[in-house]
Parts: sequence; structure tokens; C-alpha cells
Amino acid sequence: MLQKRKSRIFIKKIFLYFAFCLVFLGLLIVFLSPIFWNKRQLFINPLSGINPFPTSDLENLLYNSHIQYGSISQEKSFSVVSLKDNGQIIFSYKKNLNDQISSLQAILKQLTIEGKRFKSLDFRFDKPVVSF
Repeated sequence: MLQKRKSRIFIKKIFLYFAFCLVFLGLLIVFLSPIFWNKRQLFINPLSGINPFPTSDLENLLYNSHIQYGSISQEKSFSVVSLKDNGQIIFSYKKNLNDQISSLQAILKQLTIEGKRFKSLDFRFDKPVVSF
């Protein structure tokens, strides 16, 4: 009787030991899996040529600003937006996009008041360059 009881206690200890090991191994896999499986780059290299904002952000800002456009093409350091009325706008990746959009709204408002149409509007420089 005593021998059966000791063997049951021994079996319970072994079972608990394996259960503890399995739980520890499971937690180890859960916490270490992002290190091995997630290979995305944590830092953005400013010289890599990767666009700092995707086209969708530019599209959203243009849509929220009620600016109708035809197409958007991206180059290495700038993005070209073709407007529906045959105007072309060049946005720089080196400047804040929100500031460029607000400048665009002010320029479009002023040109509408004056009744002028532009061919291209370039934000890559210190001051916007307008071509008629």
C-alpha cells in the first residue's frame, strides 16, 4: 500500500515536472518568436531611397483637402500629381507633406481668385515655383 502511494506521488511529480517544462517552453516560444520570425527593419535609413510616405497618405491628404487629381507618380525624391484640369504638382519628400498641401490650397485659392491656370507647381525648392 505504501509502495503504491509512493509510486503515485512519483508519477505526479514527473507529470508536474513535464507540465512545467511544456509551459515554460511554450512561453519561451511565444516571447522569442517575434525576434526570429519578424525580420522587418526597425530603423529607416534616410539615404536608402525608400519613400517616407506612401502614395496612400498623399491620396488621403489630397482627398481631405478637396483637391481633385488624375494620377500620382512617384520618383526617388519627389512625387508628381497630375490634376484633372491639366495642372501638375511636384511634392518633395524632404519637406513636411501637410505644409506643402496647405501651401497648395492657398496658392490654388489665390490663382482661382485671379482667374489664372498654371502648368506646373513645384514644392521642391524653398519657395514654390509656379509655371504658367
